[in-house]
Amino acid sequence: MKKATPVCFSKPVILLCLFLTCSSLWGQTDTIEDNVYSVEELLAGYIAHDSEIQWLLIQLEKSQLSKKSADISSGFNVNLSTGNFTMSADTMKLVPSVSVSVPKWNNVSVSASVPVNIVNENDKTQLEGASVSVGADIIGGSGKQTQLSILTAERSLLEAQRAIENRALSAEKEFYTTLKNIYSQYGNVLTAQDDVYDKQIDLETVRIGGYSTSSSSYRTAELELMTAERKVLQLERELQRSLNLFAKDCGLSMGVLTVDTLPMVDTVVIQSGILDGPYTDTLENFSAMDSAQWNLTSDQLSKEAAGMVTLSAQVGYTYKNQLQKGSDTIDVGVTLNTFGANLKGGLTFPVTGDSKVPSAQLSLSWSPDSMREQSIQQKQNTLNVELAQLKIADAEEEYYLALEANELTWTDLMWNRQVKSEEYALYEQLASDTETWYKQGLVSETDYRRAMTNRDNALLQTYLSDIDLILNSIETKQMFIQETK
Repeated sequence: MKKATPVCFSKPVILLCLFLTCSSLWGQTDTIEDNVYSVEELLAGYIAHDSEIQWLLIQLEKSQLSKKSADISSGFNVNLSTGNFTMSADTMKLVPSVSVSVPKWNNVSVSASVPVNIVNENDKTQLEGASVSVGADIIGGSGKQTQLSILTAERSLLEAQRAIENRALSAEKEFYTTLKNIYSQYGNVLTAQDDVYDKQIDLETVRIGGYSTSSSSYRTAELELMTAERKVLQLERELQRSLNLFAKDCGLSMGVLTVDTLPMVDTVVIQSGILDGPYTDTLENFSAMDSAQWNLTSDQLSKEAAGMVTLSAQVGYTYKNQLQKGSDTIDVGVTLNTFGANLKGGLTFPVTGDSKVPSAQLSLSWSPDSMREQSIQQKQNTLNVELAQLKIADAEEEYYLALEANELTWTDLMWNRQVKSEEYALYEQLASDTETWYKQGLVSETDYRRAMTNRDNALLQTYLSDIDLILNSIETKQMFIQETK
């Protein structure tokens, strides 16, 4: 078992980029003798071959398109129209129009219409009824609704970006979990090998005891040794199968990874800063708090957009208004919606011609059901805001509890790492002494091999304790939003 080359505990997306820039490495023919991969290389390949990340990248593209669509809808909207086109033997009529609206500016709109009546007699062109008008919401929630639509699209895009980061972290966690399982399988091989040594000693004891090879005691001891050796072979086959599957997940050829070529993780925790203290981040970056803050913002905008009163106004100018005997007019109108009632009013002021008397228009409608539904919706929006505020308080409490629990877990894992390191130091010293004694003929080869196996098993336990620290760091990171780029 070889130690890993020093690597940094890189961010998943950085690892993904590393893999993509070095992808030719995985396109070559691999040989066990020539390739000893670092943890960083294997992790980069594992993440790059994750199918869910590929799916999330497509979802990100869809969110980017939705964001562009929202920007278009809330920006300058221009509409050009020819209107109805009528042509007869001696006349041609059309009513071209143009309108420009900006929903995010309180629904400001500008429109113009120019009825054209061309009479063949003397090629006379008449423009009676041409008009231009400007309208906007004075009181109302259209601006807030547009703002909410824009923010919702931006949030969807942000969450799509974060989903990739989160999936990369999940893939990283799966990678180390698989690596831990492989190490554990190797530990089972070492334990089984230690049992073989016990059976060898038992058989040697029977032989020294003078039992014949045909005796029941000798044959039983011999069969137990054979069973123990077969178990080692079985566990080694299962271990190699897991290594082959792991290599495939990392984008490598099956058979490339063996116990001797599998990198260890001892330097990862040292260079990553995990040993300096438990991973932590700010309250604002706590995922539960970020989600609660967004829900509050969204609910507040929804409440403001669904206000009980909407008031809009419009002013315009009409050239030769046929409704005012061909006089040019200034037209003013207002629309009021409140408590299920809809009130429309307008004034038309002649500015040319003999008549200077303005005309007025007024209409009123009322729906009791609409009033009740609007009132219920307003109460629901208020309750949603209150619930969102409670969620913020809950998220803050959850944040501090999570930090406290994580610190305790990190302390326990660090204690376990220290214990495993001390145990390894003892087994390493014993292995060194046993090697000396073996060379001096003081201990048997079986005792020597057992000492080496126990040392390797103790070293393996230190790697498992390191992986536990890495997994804890990843799990803690998953509680926070990750920086998107």
